[in-house]
Amino acid sequence: MSGVPILVEASGLRVLVVGGGAVATRKAKQFAQAGAVVRIVAPKLDEELEHLVVERGLAVERRPYESADIGDAQLIVAATDDRTVNADVARDADAGS
Repeated sequence: MSGVPILVEASGLRVLVVGGGAVATRKAKQFAQAGAVVRIVAPKLDEELEHLVVERGLAVERRPYESADIGDAQLIVAATDDRTVNADVARDADAGS
């Protein structure tokens, strides 16, 4: 995988984070601190993400990802430990663009 660092004006940005582990926590925290409107979809959240949800009042749906979750998200983060789910999120994000 190759990547390029980018700068995004996150204030008010609608961000969907799919996943509930360490990577999802790090991404949700970064976007929430930058003023984004973060929504999380995951069956389970790790302890730190649970704390962030309460502290920041983030929207969370405790269930597996569904294609319709893309909704009106402007930025989507696939952060699960399941390659199939991450690929589904990427496919759905591409279809919605």
